[in-house]
Amino acid sequence: MKRYYISLQMLLWVAVGAGWWWADSVAIKRFVAPVAPVQPTMGATMAPPLPPGHPLAQRVVMVMLSGVGASSLNDPANPFAFGTLRRLAAEGAWGISDSVVPSGDLPTWTALLTGAPPRISGVASEQGNTSGGDSLLRKASSRLVIGSQRALISRSIAPGVTQVQQSASSERVAETASTTLRNDHSQLVVIVLDLARREQYSGSQLWERVDAQLAEITNVLDPQHDSLLVTADHGLLPNGSFGGEEPEVTQTPLVLWGAGITAGPAGTVRQIDLAPTVALLLGIDPPALSAGRPLFEVLHFAPQEQARVHLAWLDQQMGLQQQLGMGKRAVAPEVEAAHRAFAQGDWEATVVAAEAAGQQLTGATPALSLGGSVYLWGVGFPLLLLLGARLLARWGQRVVRWIALSVLGTELYILAWSLIFFVLAGRTISLSALYSNIGGQLVSVGAWAVLALSVAVLPLAWAAVGHGPRYTLRQVGRLVGLLQVVGALWVVAIVLVVKQPLVQTGAWAGLLILLAQLAGIGLSAPVVGGFAAALTDVFERGR
Repeated sequence: MKRYYISLQMLLWVAVGAGWWWADSVAIKRFVAPVAPVQPTMGATMAPPLPPGHPLAQRVVMVMLSGVGASSLNDPANPFAFGTLRRLAAEGAWGISDSVVPSGDLPTWTALLTGAPPRISGVASEQGNTSGGDSLLRKASSRLVIGSQRALISRSIAPGVTQVQQSASSERVAETASTTLRNDHSQLVVIVLDLARREQYSGSQLWERVDAQLAEITNVLDPQHDSLLVTADHGLLPNGSFGGEEPEVTQTPLVLWGAGITAGPAGTVRQIDLAPTVALLLGIDPPALSAGRPLFEVLHFAPQEQARVHLAWLDQQMGLQQQLGMGKRAVAPEVEAAHRAFAQGDWEATVVAAEAAGQQLTGATPALSLGGSVYLWGVGFPLLLLLGARLLARWGQRVVRWIALSVLGTELYILAWSLIFFVLAGRTISLSALYSNIGGQLVSVGAWAVLALSVAVLPLAWAAVGHGPRYTLRQVGRLVGLLQVVGALWVVAIVLVVKQPLVQTGAWAGLLILLAQLAGIGLSAPVVGGFAAALTDVFERGR
């Protein structure tokens, strides 16, 4: 049996590595389809829904500056960038919009048009499908989408859109839009400007081109009849990645201008607040799954109409939260108070009561599972550490002598992999490091793990001089085993935190990256072991 011990050990690690790769593929599937979308059929509300109000604008034009984060407007090297956008902000309302996470193209597109975050829409990756959902592109009486072919292919266009205008290139989108807007009278127009996602421009030249496109569009709008909403789906990190929670990615500019808009700061709002805001401008019901709060402060309503739209929003939120199984009992008194005040003609009291109830509803989130509780990490985990310390105190010296080289190799592996991942590749433990191509990026992570393991076995190969290659292989087996055990403990810890989907996307990214590392270490164990054994032989001959 001893004759085949090393071979069996290496085969075991290969099998373990394959198992980790399978687990990573399962985790990817779990992540990209983390929640089932809520069916867009509204449940009963506390009172019959109020009819839609009068539109504040004859036409609403939504311009999405794809890939333009709010930080782009504060570039010290170009303080006068986005002159058109700054002018519109000075004449209208402006603020910051926090995008949903995952902050990818399809999740943010879905949030902008439905007001639903990924946990409700079920769209958490580029493999999602919004074609069956309720959105502004279904609600408006006529709707037009304009963008480059490349931009529109990457997004799901809901059925029922009156018209789709595809420009031949990102450069020509504004020209196509301005020509179309002069003659088209669609109630809702959505324009995707994706020049910031193309590589032919960079820096101040890029922002000048994007701003020039915005100017070309706004020149054909009538602020007496048209409302303009300018925002972005998400920003980009310096290496072009996105999808995570970094402020450079999630914080996007927001400007509202034209008919029905009250000038002034809008503050920081959520991306899901924009769809119900556009619905009010158009005088239509918000999408059924909208979980956002309309930006009442920047919309021009008379007191009675302000109370009415607050109450309609509250009823819609109440119906949605009942579908989610949340919030019904907690806010029932405030909802009844809002309806009673409206019936009595007390508009101010209606708004106050509706806001009080609505804030509780829109702020409600699913409770964390036990895996994220203070009892586990405040009591259970410390007890586990104490138990480990007790075992080491009893068998410490023998254990330390047996795994001393493996511990050294583990430290070298961590240092080498961190150097490759964080410094050379410029990545972070964030969904942005994986989102654009999860499978391909994880293969890279596994390959980097093989390189780091090759560095970690160098001291083992040197220490085995005089003992022979077989001794080296045993030490490599121990190192791989220690890495697998430590990694498995981390996997368990992370799974306890993220077992409820989308609680923390950073933890999901960490889990996927860790599983890819463990797979790479296990699958490459025989090859790296052979490499280390060859090094030992070279070192011995060198002596």
